[in-house]
Amino acid sequence: MVSQLLNIVLEKFIPNYNEFFDDVFLSKIYFDENGNIVKVEATEFDMGKKAEALKQIAEREKISLKECVFVGDYLNDRKVIQEAGLGIAFNASEEVNGKADVVTNDLRKILAYI
Repeated sequence: MVSQLLNIVLEKFIPNYNEFFDDVFLSKIYFDENGNIVKVEATEFDMGKKAEALKQIAEREKISLKECVFVGDYLNDRKVIQEAGLGIAFNASEEVNGKADVVTNDLRKILAYI
């Protein structure tokens, strides 16, 4: 997962996300026992560098980018959608849709293309 999400959002909706994703590139916020923010770690792959994260994963797994799928929904996903062998725009703007191979508002439909 390469996302602009914060760890606290992902943990809220998918507390066991590490069971589903081998790689998680997102920014992290840490709190103390009183709920105060004590540390913030920004991912180096935020915004325009998502394609770099995909390239690293592909190299490690010894697969080409043409064998990779990326699902994106925001303007900063345009480059990585184009880099992946299959770029999917999910519930995205026309600017993102125009870069994608597949456009959908229903994640279940993605399975037909993978």
